[in-house]
Amino acid sequence: MHKLFVLLLSLQLLLGCASKDESVPFPPDPVGLNPPVLPYENVTPSVVVNTDGLHDGHIRFFLGGMTNPETGGTVDIFYNEVHPSLSSIFVFEDGIGKGLRVTPIAMDTGVQLSLTFVVDNSGSMGAEADAIATSISGFAQYLDSSGLNVRFGIVGYDEYGNISGALDFTTSDSTFIYLDRGRGTMRTQGFGGGNASVLQQLAADSLYRSGGENGAMAIAFAEDNFDWSNNNQGVYVNFTDTCLLPKTNSPDDPFSLQTICARLTEHRTVHTVFSSTRVCPDSLYHPGEISDCTAGITEFVSSDASDLDLLQLDLLEAIVSGYLVEYVTSSPPDTTHQVDIWISSNGAYGRTTITPEY
Repeated sequence: MHKLFVLLLSLQLLLGCASKDESVPFPPDPVGLNPPVLPYENVTPSVVVNTDGLHDGHIRFFLGGMTNPETGGTVDIFYNEVHPSLSSIFVFEDGIGKGLRVTPIAMDTGVQLSLTFVVDNSGSMGAEADAIATSISGFAQYLDSSGLNVRFGIVGYDEYGNISGALDFTTSDSTFIYLDRGRGTMRTQGFGGGNASVLQQLAADSLYRSGGENGAMAIAFAEDNFDWSNNNQGVYVNFTDTCLLPKTNSPDDPFSLQTICARLTEHRTVHTVFSSTRVCPDSLYHPGEISDCTAGITEFVSSDASDLDLLQLDLLEAIVSGYLVEYVTSSPPDTTHQVDIWISSNGAYGRTTITPEY
């Protein structure tokens, strides 16, 4: 309860602040700035570049919230305009250090967060299905009421390797209505929303088949078929009690750990809620490994999820603690750029390279 109170207070303080003044000039590019020397790497920045509505070379990207493995809290991201070398984030565009404007997404940034709940609704999930649905509904309503620009989607998947239900991005109220249609695993079976028939037809395609329940397949379904028209930041929460099927390192398998990590790393964040104490054998992957490669968090709850409260888990902090990072490009337009991002913050170290075109 203390964690929830602190987060509520933090969001209220942030949302109570005036939105950033777009007339304030960007910090100038620092002269002579070098990337930090990282002693090791223990976080992976998840980045989505938004090139919609660019003007005057204004580049913006969303940096997903990260958990500091040293402190257990969220990674604090800031840019020190007076002493850039003391910043916790460093961005180099085509080798040039950039002056940054860094804003928490809880403020009025215009960033839309798209949160998809990926739910295993196989028979073994019957004991926890009601608790999961109730927690999702409460979580969505809380985030909505907090003032975040957020929308919600759902994908259900079963033990036969099928997509058994889906709801494209919508409001918290519509999410509640969808989840309240039945009981148990029926809550995430069936298709809802204005494009329900389209989603149902797409789910019937042989493209979306795996050897058993596989959250990677459900995530791929959302990536392929949900409305991402606003180039928004995507976060997934996968609920399951089983190991990831099948285990393969083949890049030709669209639902292998290798493939889904390559597709999502630096673009999406996946958090995992695992309602089992089982240890995955060598022939299978733990679903939390998708979280490992996407800077997400793996949470463990009891087999009946009686202790599940998304508002009390660390992933709440990770979801609401993202940042909007902005700078002015100094590179030629309409080309592919190399953007290197370093994080150095109180024991959290990591880097990533993206190659956006703008």
